[in-house]
Amino acid sequence: MQNSDINQLPQDDRTNDRLLETIVSYVMENFAEEISLEDMSSTVGISRFSLCRAFQRQFKVTPMRWLWTFRAILAFEFIALEPRWSLTDIAFSCGFTSSAHFSRLFKSVFKCSPSQHRSQALQALRQSEGIPTLPRTFDAAFNADTGTTRRVAQSAMELSRTRPPLSPMFR
Repeated sequence: MQNSDINQLPQDDRTNDRLLETIVSYVMENFAEEISLEDMSSTVGISRFSLCRAFQRQFKVTPMRWLWTFRAILAFEFIALEPRWSLTDIAFSCGFTSSAHFSRLFKSVFKCSPSQHRSQALQALRQSEGIPTLPRTFDAAFNADTGTTRRVAQSAMELSRTRPPLSPMFR
């Protein structure tokens, strides 16, 4: 470890919390974009190594695993919100760059495929009475409620802690 990395590590829990809060806010504002470990670390001005240590210390998960889990949970929420939307559109809107990666990760997190989840959501939608009026586009739905992304971010943190490690391709 280099001396600069030692100096970059948060000195107390409050500093670490602020640092991670800044990164979570950055991800919430940019989740649809390609986000790298370098992007996250430069957002708070620390090395990638220091960022990984801070995430591991706080959440027991790597930053990228947290990001992928966040995106999968967000996709899950939007499939449930409006199952008639295209799964490809939802995947790309949540920041996935590959439908195959989206499907593999979704299944590893939720133990069902995005298509299976959509089928269940469509069935529930058909059976419910008084379906609320929803925005007809993904962007309109997302932009209508930033509370959803905050709740999803928290769920991603909690789920990342309780799930078994992902296969090496997702780390």
